[in-house]
Amino acid sequence: GLNKFYHTTILVSENTKNGAGDDFEFRLLDLLRVKGKETPSQVFELMGVKGEVDPERLRKRDEFEAAMKLYQESKFTEAKEIFSRLHKEGDETSELFEYRCDDFIKEPPPPDWNGVWVMKSK
Repeated sequence: GLNKFYHTTILVSENTKNGAGDDFEFRLLDLLRVKGKETPSQVFELMGVKGEVDPERLRKRDEFEAAMKLYQESKFTEAKEIFSRLHKEGDETSELFEYRCDDFIKEPPPPDWNGVWVMKSK
């Protein structure tokens, strides 16, 4: 269900990513808490086998993760600039974060916000 939300094909948890070893490329997608769970967890997109992923996709991944760091630090204007550019380059996941940044720019989260996105449904 989360794949549809993030416009991805294969999502994995942090535990699965760590268990996969160094043979695969992943992209950090979000820090979220799903309905029915109290502890937030990182979710990752499986991009492919290491050495077989297009370098352009890896560049976009690195830029996306840099934007995620800004987003986590509540630097929504700076993060939005990167997400917007990546969205224009065809990354549909970035559109989701572009909208989130817009919302947080208009109505900032509380000062103690920890970057966790709460999923209302599974």
